[in-house]
Amino acid sequence: MPLSDDAMAIRGGKVRDAGTIRESILKAVAAGAGPVYSVFCADAQNGESREDLMRRICVEAPVVHTKIQVGTTGGLRAVLSDLVQDTSRGQAECHYHAVFADGVPLLQVQAFVDALGEPEPNPTGGRP
Repeated sequence: MPLSDDAMAIRGGKVRDAGTIRESILKAVAAGAGPVYSVFCADAQNGESREDLMRRICVEAPVVHTKIQVGTTGGLRAVLSDLVQDTSRGQAECHYHAVFADGVPLLQVQAFVDALGEPEPNPTGGRP
């Protein structure tokens, strides 16, 4: 079932510098994966609270970073070329590729960063 626009989207880590993130995306391009960046997304289930949904995603993924950035799939879809589930290589059901335009425009990467909130603690603690 496709994710709703209200589904939670999580990116692990605290880096918000578009240039640094763009470099990571360009490494994925060079490795043959295309202009993609990993995010973890899921819809709330049975009235799940924001905190419970964050915890579920961070456990299922698993997100090892001590900080996460949270947004919605609708917010990401508004700025990305696509958002595609990727469960290859044993990835979790909540693993998605944020797909960027060819050439990975810095303005698009900045819009991606802006679509996510400021870093906040991973409810699972992550790994220091």
